[in-house]
Amino acid sequence: VSQSRYEDSKNDSKNDLPIFINKNLFDSFVEMRNKIKKPLTDKAKELLIKKLTEFENKQTGFANKALENSIEGSWQGVFEPRPNNQHQVGK
Repeated sequence: VSQSRYEDSKNDSKNDLPIFINKNLFDSFVEMRNKIKKPLTDKAKELLIKKLTEFENKQTGFANKALENSIEGSWQGVFEPRPNNQHQVGK
């Protein structure tokens, strides 16, 4: 019985995105992962949200920018965007 309670609470929390994460972008990332035949597990979604939260804590908008970049590149993971004021200059 206690195990089912734990699973129920897990299911409730996985559907709750932090307010700063755009739900449409998150859903599009999940959809893209399914299309490349690399679906996210519940644990992977939890870790993804944790990583996006870390990005957002560094700079407002980073979480959604990371999702956009990953969707655009069909990347399996999310990566911290570069700050706007740091452009790589080729030498």
